[in-house]
Amino acid sequence: MDRRTSWLFATLLGVGVGAGVFVWLVSDFLLAGTTALSYAVGTGLAFRHDDLLFGSMRSRGRSASLRSGAFIGFLTLVAFFGPTGLPIPTELGFAIGLLVLGVGFASLGLGIGIARAHRDEATDTDGGAAFSQSTRNL
Repeated sequence: MDRRTSWLFATLLGVGVGAGVFVWLVSDFLLAGTTALSYAVGTGLAFRHDDLLFGSMRSRGRSASLRSGAFIGFLTLVAFFGPTGLPIPTELGFAIGLLVLGVGFASLGLGIGIARAHRDEATDTDGGAAFSQSTRNL
């Protein structure tokens, strides 16, 4: 998928999730808008870094699969069980959980972009020695 189409799809998905939050869960423009933004950015960055996110975990070994599973499990646990103890309506708690998932998804994409930029910068200046040294224990 080309870049323009992927960002169009990401924007439509974000608007859809934000509209769903606004219509069915909580009638708050700010919560719905930030949820929409987080899903749009997260989905757009997932398409941009699809070579790393989708389909390559098996080839990267057990350690990468465990880290990926731990990230998804931790994020889901925090998003959906964290707000349940708060004295708020169930709909608001679910909307907060969706926001947390969207922010985590977008943060993953942003983190991958930062790591790739650091890798590219280190490769340009010293042939990649600094990047390989800094990521040895990851």
